Amino acid sequence: MEVLEAIRKRRTVRVPFTGEKVPEDIISMLMDVSNISPSGDPISWRLARVDDAVVKAGLARIVKEDFGDYFQKDGERFRRVFSEYPKWLRFSAEAQDGIRLGSFPKAARYFYSIALGRRFGPLFGKLGVMNAEIKSYCRNIMSNPVLFGVFLDRRVNSTAITPILNTGSMLQNLRLAATSLGLCYQDLGWITATKTASDKARKLLGMLENYVAVNFFRIGYTDGLERESKRSDFRRNLKDIVHVGQFGGNKYHAQPIKKTDIQLLDAIRGQGAKRDSQPVLEDDMSYILEAARWAPTGFNVQPFEFIVTERDGVAAIVVLENRERRDPDPGPCEALARGGVLQNIRLAARACGLIVEIKNLIAIDKENVREEFCIPKQYTIVTSIKVKGGSK
Repeated sequence: MEVLEAIRKRRTVRVPFTGEKVPEDIISMLMDVSNISPSGDPISWRLARVDDAVVKAGLARIVKEDFGDYFQKDGERFRRVFSEYPKWLRFSAEAQDGIRLGSFPKAARYFYSIALGRRFGPLFGKLGVMNAEIKSYCRNIMSNPVLFGVFLDRRVNSTAITPILNTGSMLQNLRLAATSLGLCYQDLGWITATKTASDKARKLLGMLENYVAVNFFRIGYTDGLERESKRSDFRRNLKDIVHVGQFGGNKYHAQPIKKTDIQLLDAIRGQGAKRDSQPVLEDDMSYILEAARWAPTGFNVQPFEFIVTERDGVAAIVVLENRERRDPDPGPCEALARGGVLQNIRLAARACGLIVEIKNLIAIDKENVREEFCIPKQYTIVTSIKVKGGSK
């Protein structure tokens, strides 16, 4: 499967997986993918495979008690977390963001919005409005054939954002590799939604105190995709998220052309397309931005926007995150999502035979960039990326 095809086809699959065994050689291949993902030096994450049924049941119990009961029984906590959900529930086929609930009858749609809303949400929360959702989530944990925990080593540059960005990039490589191999994938972020839950998960898996649980994910097969009622298979248009020259500048109207690129697994392994050094073309930039807009985000909130510009005589992309489009779930999901969008950019550039330099901006750099490109205060400046012609 080619790079852009895998990026567009990747989906979060929420329905139960079958009991079909995932071959060990495929699991080994995925672990190899994790080992060659962007990591810095040394590698900051560890993957822990969960096979034991008792441990899986323990993880499900953490979700029920620390995510479900913890938030539902306290009105203020419920309001803070679950009342943001209706903002991202979509019932229209034309929706470009959020989660589309295609099979919900109209009466259920109205009740769901009321039950999770700010006014009545805390009351319905105490009555257990999310119980069915949480039970379904727990079943997916306990019945899944292949489950992994993702742990970040606090000793590796623990005061910087880079380790968790790299962890997000590694997870995106795994999602795309799984897609290209015909597997289904789902992040299970509710297990690590609170610090208490994260600590319990770490202890349950016997990890040392210098590790923090940042994510869990499951992979497997399913024959029930047609029953998937929650969909996020659509994205905001490039013209709505790409700014030319400066924030709010000319709308971006270029569209990615159909082109043959390299195989996804080859791109992950660093085997880029071969081409002579030359300026970055508009077709190249639209291809990269198309890949960036398909990056996964919690609740499909799609907070990322991009400024296409030139820095030091080189084509560049400034990556922004709109804080008004936040993932309503707590936990490290947002930081991991940033790593995912950066990895899509890396892989797409590699497919075009280009090199990217991703800069970790310090505070003063970000303020200078904000002033230079007239970026509003509600936007976080994630990074600045130079895109150069030629292939290593």
